[in-house]
Formats: sequence, structure tokens, C-alpha cells
Amino acid sequence: MDNTDDFLIKYNKKIKPRLQKFEKQRRLQAFISVFIIMSALLLMILTVVFLDFFEEYLGNFWALAPIFAFIFLMFSAVVYSYFETNFVMKLKKDIMPVFCECIGNIQWHHGPQQFSNDMILIKKSRLLLLAGLNITFDDTFTGITKKGNWFKISEVILNCNQVFIFLKFKGKNYSNTILMPKDEFQYSYKLKQIYLEDVELDKIYNIYSDDEIEARYLLNPSLMEKISNLGKTYGGNRISLSFFGNNLVIKIATGNAFEIGGLFCSVNNDYPLFHVHDEIRVVQELAEYFEN
Repeated sequence: MDNTDDFLIKYNKKIKPRLQKFEKQRRLQAFISVFIIMSALLLMILTVVFLDFFEEYLGNFWALAPIFAFIFLMFSAVVYSYFETNFVMKLKKDIMPVFCECIGNIQWHHGPQQFSNDMILIKKSRLLLLAGLNITFDDTFTGITKKGNWFKISEVILNCNQVFIFLKFKGKNYSNTILMPKDEFQYSYKLKQIYLEDVELDKIYNIYSDDEIEARYLLNPSLMEKISNLGKTYGGNRISLSFFGNNLVIKIATGNAFEIGGLFCSVNNDYPLFHVHDEIRVVQELAEYFEN
């Protein structure tokens, strides 16, 4: 039995029953949100259409009606945002710990929070120009492989959502090798630009390293296939990575990751949690690849 089948059994036994208690709350808050927003939109339309009538028969005071209607519309948006954020947070706090137990040796944390060590690793990776950036970590998963290699997956909030993957390998000491999309690399520092035998890969990425032989060994077709699978799973086609010391840091430009539901997504929909399972599993497989 593979890991997916094992997770499916645990999911149906432990997670699905817990999800059901959220459905009534989800439906009620979704209904209230839609009702308030639709009422506000209707009020806005009526005040605009009948503004002249209001002014003629009810006085100049009613000329302010569109302003009040607009305020009501903004208020309805705030109510929806509060319901959505509050519901998702309660759902994650209740489900994520059990979800992680079903996958294996995984821990979940939620931001906004700062991990100083992660900031150091991002700086050393050279994948971001940190000056002036206010980096916040959102959902974060940490785990250890069977052979003791540590990994972390963090959703980072910048000008756009990105996922950073941190892998730490026991007994490794890599030279600095960086792979980035051609239009993203900011500084090559003193690294030498190298070219691989894969011409198509060289068209997409710039590759820099202070050890050309090791870089060619690391960026082999098997690893690049794993990296491609990462991009497909996270829905991001812009991936950067950096080897240094006993670390590998990967950056993926993506949309919202690790979403397990919302006001307009029934808890009976299994896809969100199974997708998060895939997002974590593909990183586990990458960490295990370096153990072979």
C-alpha cells in the first residue's frame, strides 16, 4: 500500500468527521455575506437610479444617499472578509494538526510570524534582494525524512505570494550553485555562469556556480524532473534554487498555497486537502531523492 492509499484511509477515518462540524457555520456565514452584499448593491443601484426623484420630493439631504449606500457596500465587504478569514483560521487550527499526523512526521505553524534562521538562509541563498523587503511567513510545514534529513515549506508574503522550500542534508557540503529564470537573477556575485548539455534548459534558466563539475552533477535530468513536478504541483512556472553548504533553498512564485477551504467551498469537497497533501508529498519526495 503506497502513502496515498494510507493517507486516504486516515483521511476518511480522522479528518472527514471533523470537517462536518464546520459545514453549518460555513453555510450560515456564506448566506449572511451574500445577503448583505446583494442588499448593499441593490441599495446602491436604487439610490443612483432614483437620485433625482429623492432630491425633488425628499429634499437635498437625500443627495447623500449614494454615499451612505457606498459606505454600506464597503461595510458588507468588511463583514465578508471577517467571516472568510475567521472561518478559514478556525478550520486550519482544528484540521491541520490532525492532517499532519495523517501524513507523517510533519508539524504545521501559522503566521504572521518571523523565523530568523529562515531569513538567514534566504539571504545566503541569494534568491532575493532583501533590502527594503518586509517578509512575512504564513503557513509553514516542517518535517524530517526517515533518514533524518530536515525540510521546511513556507508560504512567504511579499509583493506576490511565494513558496520557499528549505532542505538541510546531513553530511553534505555543497558549493554555491544557483539556478534562476533568465530575467530574475539580480546578482551573480563572483559565481561563474555555466551551461548544461540540455539546450532547452539553458534557454529558460541562468545557472551560476563556483564549482562547474559539481553543478553539472547536481542539476542532472532526474533532479530537474523533480523540480518540474514541484512547479506543476504548486502551479508556479517560475522556480529558482540555490545549493550552499548542506542546504538547498527553492523559491516558487505561485498563488495562494495550502488552502483547505473557505465560505464558498463545501467541506465535503475533498480536493483542497488532497492538494495540500500533494504539495507536501512532492517536497518529501525531493528530500528523499537526495538520500539515494
